[in-house]
Amino acid sequence: MQPFAYSTPAPEATPTAVDGVYTRRVTLAQAGGAPVPCRRCAPYRFDAGRSTLTLDSGRYYVAHKPASPKVMGFASTGHFIVEGDRIVFFNDPNCTTTKGIYTWEASSAELTFGRRRDSCGIGLRAEYLTARPWAKSAGA
Repeated sequence: MQPFAYSTPAPEATPTAVDGVYTRRVTLAQAGGAPVPCRRCAPYRFDAGRSTLTLDSGRYYVAHKPASPKVMGFASTGHFIVEGDRIVFFNDPNCTTTKGIYTWEASSAELTFGRRRDSCGIGLRAEYLTARPWAKSAGA
């Protein structure tokens, strides 16, 4: 599946230094307690559950499965480019004209993001991506 190029042309599909599948499990305590149940919640809420972030040659896919069946999960997709220690996310269907600019650091075991600038979802995407490290999946 190719993300739609809402505001910026898709980058060439070439491998990047951050490519991989990353996961993160967040407990209720780490999330700050139980979320308020809602049916039309904004995406990128930092809630308890399991999240997966796939970075693949300039395309990203993110999905969150909440810990509680009373809370809606979410999924999104878009494009990214890597320039040194900087990564830029764009063409997200939740924020079609917003670019998220971050620093990144990776080891053989995890990926972390540092926020530079991202107003997507009133800052929720930035909080979601930077709140905790992402563990690299085995075999990725």
